[in-house]
Amino acid sequence: MPQNEVNALLALLGEQKRLMAIMKNQGEKKGMDVCRAIDELIEDGRREGEIKGEIKGQIKGEERFAKLNLLLMAEKRYDDLERASKDRDYRRQLFDTFGI
Repeated sequence: MPQNEVNALLALLGEQKRLMAIMKNQGEKKGMDVCRAIDELIEDGRREGEIKGEIKGQIKGEERFAKLNLLLMAEKRYDDLERASKDRDYRRQLFDTFGI
């Protein structure tokens, strides 16, 4: 690929430094596989998004369970609180009951 096309691609992606580092790490041979470098960038982004999604999901789940705990304690439903801590299906039923 001609250098001007590579430069345009880099500018378009906004990932000049990362793409160039990937290409350098894979060797500076003529005709470097730019597509493979772009695939690596995409995979890096996918992994980063997956990790962020897992963290957000974990936080959301903790917040839901904390809210359920507070509601059950406010109603002095301590047996339900203990059962919800141990029984996933019952916990989900309570989430539905309380609209959480």
